Amino acid sequence: MNEDDEHDRRVALNEALFREVNERLGEIGRSLDGAGDYEFVCECGDSDCTDRLTLDLDRYEAIRSSATRFVVLPGHVAPRAERVVAENAGYMVVEKTDEDAVRIVVELDPRA
Repeated sequence: MNEDDEHDRRVALNEALFREVNERLGEIGRSLDGAGDYEFVCECGDSDCTDRLTLDLDRYEAIRSSATRFVVLPGHVAPRAERVVAENAGYMVVEKTDEDAVRIVVELDPRA
């Protein structure tokens, strides 16, 4: 595995970890009342990122309808391994495009 492949693999693993955190946050929001906006962690591939973004549970669910999509802050896109599929106020939706990264995030999807 070359350096670029290893980097893409680490990015995918980090994104899957942050997605798992957001799954738990979404569960908490749904257990309360599910209305309004909630704070989620940026699902970017940077393991040091602790930034937050705000969106409602319906929007988060729409993003999560695909195992290969993640919600990130502007400027947190990894262009070698993903593409932007939507831009909204305060966040972007990216989709994995790298074949190995797609395999990893699909395997680690808690909803699979």
